[in-house]
Amino acid sequence: MLILPEKMNSSEKFFKLLGELFQEKNGQVAETMLNLGVIYKVNYGVSLATIRAVAVKYGPDHELALQLFEHDSREAKIAATLVDDPAQVTPEQMDGWALEFLNGELVEQVCANLFRHVEYSLAKSFEWCLSEKPFLKKAGYLLAGYAAKNADYRNQQLLPYLEMAVSDASHSDVHLRTAIAFALREIALRNEECSKAVKTLLAKLSSNSDSSSAWIVEEVAGLIG
Repeated sequence: MLILPEKMNSSEKFFKLLGELFQEKNGQVAETMLNLGVIYKVNYGVSLATIRAVAVKYGPDHELALQLFEHDSREAKIAATLVDDPAQVTPEQMDGWALEFLNGELVEQVCANLFRHVEYSLAKSFEWCLSEKPFLKKAGYLLAGYAAKNADYRNQQLLPYLEMAVSDASHSDVHLRTAIAFALREIALRNEECSKAVKTLLAKLSSNSDSSSAWIVEEVAGLIG
């Protein structure tokens, strides 16, 4: 007899969801990701679109999300971000999951699917931008960019990120510089005050001699005009 996900408890959902994802495994994709430096303990090579299509049937379920993220596989961790309930996510959970930020894909999926919707996201974003770890910084700037889309935040809550970007822009990590560019673009697009502030920052970065700052200036300036 077919049991619908809404009739299952979290443990039953866990095994059912993982079973569905395992059926979609693609070893060639997993190998390609490994060769590109996208490292996971376990990677079945399932596409992001398929993970999403499978996971959304099982949420929201906070307990299921916690179980999934504890699993070593890429697919389970990404599925966790899709089934969790943002209202139940705590700062401690955010810090715990951030310990698994070992590649750019997982950082992007966690922030885009879940953390951007969490009440504490902006405070945690600022904290992470002050970290020495590039992937935590990346998460911080991504969350700042998502916050910039939210009209509930004031300009004064977002403009401090510009000063942090001045010191971080010269970092050679490609994951970090793309996140900085995203945050600057979204902040600039909020309104005239923010746009002027970002353009002033870009002018300052233009005097830097490193290639990372130059890339950020070109990328952001081309998008905000």
